[in-house]
Amino acid sequence: MANPFQGHEEELQAALSVAEGAAPRLECFRDGRIICGLVCRLTIGRLALMNVAGCRIFSGKEELPDESDVLKALYFTVEDNLDESVWLADDSGKLDKKIKRFFNGFDPFQKREAMVQLNEWFLNIAASLPQGSGTESGGRRRVDWWVDAVDTLASEYHWREGFILWQLPLVRAIKYAERIGCRIEGRPVVDDISDNVMAALDMMEGILKDGKSET
Repeated sequence: MANPFQGHEEELQAALSVAEGAAPRLECFRDGRIICGLVCRLTIGRLALMNVAGCRIFSGKEELPDESDVLKALYFTVEDNLDESVWLADDSGKLDKKIKRFFNGFDPFQKREAMVQLNEWFLNIAASLPQGSGTESGGRRRVDWWVDAVDTLASEYHWREGFILWQLPLVRAIKYAERIGCRIEGRPVVDDISDNVMAALDMMEGILKDGKSET
């Protein structure tokens, strides 16, 4: 029997590489990361603090983040920094001094390694989030978006505010809120990569049909 995909190997490989995104992501089950020996978490509350501090990572702003944004993000995600970061988020002068002192204890290698690990972590988080999560129509997100997130989860699951803000991982929080919204509104749950996977399968089906028509 002739191979129906013969001559379409490159197209097939491209389709399969897209479909690989359907695999479940381990990031959904992680509570955080250990970065250079520091326990780090990204939660609704920590992300909101980063927005207050003008950190451009996950901010939705068009400007690309720079090294100072990465260091600021790491500072806000470190578990031991939570209490003081709440007081410093809107005071750029004191915050910058605190972050500088915080990283004085890092040698150049540790600082570079921390940035590499943080970047990898945030890329995994971004890839695990639902498409378009956290935005209003037109691509804009409300300033107090975190209030809606906490209200949705607290009213549905009766979790404590402190747990939702500071302990529940961001990926799971957003996925839970998405499912709640779909269930309440009667909308179907659309998988993040379902459109890509269906396109890949349609392409493979087209190759098979073309192969049959030629026989």
